[in-house]
Amino acid sequence: MNMFALEAEIGFVVKGSKLQQHISPFSKKQVKEAVTEVCLCLELVGTRYKDVENATTYQKLADCICAGGVVSKSIPWNDEIFRTLDDTQAGILVNDKLVANGYAATVPAGSPLDALTWCVNDLASRNIFMRDGQLVITGKLAVTKSFSANDRITVQFGKLGEIAITIQP
Repeated sequence: MNMFALEAEIGFVVKGSKLQQHISPFSKKQVKEAVTEVCLCLELVGTRYKDVENATTYQKLADCICAGGVVSKSIPWNDEIFRTLDDTQAGILVNDKLVANGYAATVPAGSPLDALTWCVNDLASRNIFMRDGQLVITGKLAVTKSFSANDRITVQFGKLGEIAITIQP
């Protein structure tokens, strides 16, 4: 795997059976009620290509748009988390030095829950429905390319907690 970036993200595990065939789009409230876990996530952005910058769109698509893997940590959640989620700041530290930061409000669709709602409705519009236990990561809060093998990576998500890994060669 040619890993070239790390992204701090918020993820949700859903009870897809609550999000099955539906006549009109699912509301944000309906999607929220289907969430069974909120997860702090670190996406390992990687590719099988040595020169991903010159790969064609179709090659990137075949490579799963550079998704190398996800490290996730489930956190206890309640309505308070959903009320404050959009204000969450994430900081990526490499060997205890802050190298990137960002906010949940900058993810696609404007918030993690809005991004999940869009995803559920986009799939449903094509008659594809979520399955129980699926993890959906909702877009980067922060991203860095400043890391190497053997680095210790810590992602801090404010009051929500943190996750940490060591990059092994």
